[in-house]
Amino acid sequence: MVTKAATKKTAVLSGEIHPLDLRTYDGPLYVRNNTATMISHDDGGRDGNGRLTLGSVKSGDNVAILPIDVAKHPSFQKLWRSGKVTVTTDPEMEAVLMVADAKIAEKTQAEAKALMAMMDKDPSKKDLVQRVLKDGTVEYETVEDKEDREAEEQEKLRSDDPSLVAETYYDKGVEKVRYTKAVLQPTLKGEK
Repeated sequence: MVTKAATKKTAVLSGEIHPLDLRTYDGPLYVRNNTATMISHDDGGRDGNGRLTLGSVKSGDNVAILPIDVAKHPSFQKLWRSGKVTVTTDPEMEAVLMVADAKIAEKTQAEAKALMAMMDKDPSKKDLVQRVLKDGTVEYETVEDKEDREAEEQEKLRSDDPSLVAETYYDKGVEKVRYTKAVLQPTLKGEK
């Protein structure tokens, strides 16, 4: 005959855990964010054990080791019970965590490499500007590349909207073109 305690112990070992099980469980806990937004928790303690930050599902940092102080906090348990986070004791999550850390390190290394490649360009083209894309990633580009990209975007916008009028201007002796929306204002009879 299988007792209720034996069944509970088997469930905890298989990775399934519930907030009430925290009274007796003292092993490692892992958490995964299931939402499209970042989750942050800080209980204000000085020891730092009550802090946790999880990225969104789309980011690579949505898995972390869960501090027991955070797991026991009522606001975090509300997220847990509603399914917005998954808490587990499964040791396989450690492998997932290592892969996520490796992806983040790889991404950071690629960004650093791209930045260094830009710095090796002609000294007159070293002025970099930061550009945040729609997905939240940060890209660096030279001022010259930014101007070229903006000119292409303006040209595409011009071809999509015939009410735009080309306006020629000079910037540091270089002739440039920008497009502005043509505004027609009706005149009353007799006005000039």
